[in-house]
Amino acid sequence: MDSTARRPSSAVIIAETTGYTVSLMAIFRKKNVANVSSRAALPPQLANLLRESWWLLLVGLVIYLVLALATYSPTDPGWSHSATRGTIHNRGGAFGAIIADLLLYLFGLSAWWWVTFCFGAILWGYRRIDRVEDESRHVVFFACFGFLMLILASCCFEALRLHSMKVTLPLAPGGLFGIALASWLNKLLGFSGATLALIVAFGLGVSLFASL
Repeated sequence: MDSTARRPSSAVIIAETTGYTVSLMAIFRKKNVANVSSRAALPPQLANLLRESWWLLLVGLVIYLVLALATYSPTDPGWSHSATRGTIHNRGGAFGAIIADLLLYLFGLSAWWWVTFCFGAILWGYRRIDRVEDESRHVVFFACFGFLMLILASCCFEALRLHSMKVTLPLAPGGLFGIALASWLNKLLGFSGATLALIVAFGLGVSLFASL
């Protein structure tokens, strides 16, 4: 029998070598991914502890924010003005006075929606305190976008419809954002059209934010 008949062809040798190489590369790639994931992953107890810490931090933050906004005083030193009196009436101290002045200056009374946002974040974190869900990132994105629509529509409606309301604020009802947006929408859509657009935007914002 001819010896060349029993010898495998060069094409078969190249194909087998290529197959072995691809298999080895796939094995090493899986090992590398496993090593990276094992290094990046935290122990379950430590991960739960970190999530609980963030949740408790949010609880403290919302309580502090309520105190700062509820005890706002125009005589306290703030972001929008300076005060010569040394006594600070805000229960959150000097920092609380600055935070309250900044939020009320930018959003008017609609700044209280930030308290609702913090409560929503607390509720969302509490329901997921012992587990991690990768698909929840999209929910958080749409919820934050909905809150942005909600608060902007609220402060704009406040500046457009409630501008004559007598309340102690650093600037005016609706704040800086509300006044600017209300003026633009009033010119673009008219008074009634702007009101309708704001109601629709507010409803969409509430719907998206409620998905959190």
